[in-house]
Amino acid sequence: MQRHEQLGERAAPPEQRAVRRHERLAQRLADERGVETQRFQVEGRETLEIDGEDVATVKVRRLREADSERQTWLWFAPGNDYTLVQLVQENDDGRHVMNLESLP
Repeated sequence: MQRHEQLGERAAPPEQRAVRRHERLAQRLADERGVETQRFQVEGRETLEIDGEDVATVKVRRLREADSERQTWLWFAPGNDYTLVQLVQENDDGRHVMNLESLP
């Protein structure tokens, strides 16, 4: 069984392996300004309620420059193909929360 788990671990995408081990990861993302590499830190696991159901999630924090006043946290649901289920951003104009209302 242990050998099977090791093979499964190697077969998983790098982002999922990083999440499982609570590591930092980097992802190249595009927006209207172009492509940039963003860095993230896995902070742990939490259970969120979505549409009356408990959903296991992985909490990830975006790493920013030391002088940035913006903080961003993301919660992904491994049991639902790592769907983004919650995003929280804090900056100079307050705290902004985006929650997924239901899962397929």
